[in-house]
Amino acid sequence: MRTFALSKSMPPDKVMGIARKHWSIENNLPWQLDVLMDEDQTRNRKDNGPAYLAASPRLALNVLKADPQKIPLKHKRLKARRENNELLKFMTHLR
Repeated sequence: MRTFALSKSMPPDKVMGIARKHWSIENNLPWQLDVLMDEDQTRNRKDNGPAYLAASPRLALNVLKADPQKIPLKHKRLKARRENNELLKFMTHLR
């Protein structure tokens, strides 16, 4: 059972929808970095290495998300890995 403190009265389905949206935002980026980019497998722990290596997957994820094609990020990543022309197409959608 969950308890929520609200400033106005709302139906339960709306409250749960708001809670789900909040947690989807909280969980979305870490899940994508872990599953798509295998970020948890990095073992660099010395000096500034972790900070440098943390920026690369985030940049790559932003490049893939900027592309307007309606295909899964996993497929975009595979296309970019296989062909340089596809990688260039993805890079052209950045602003």
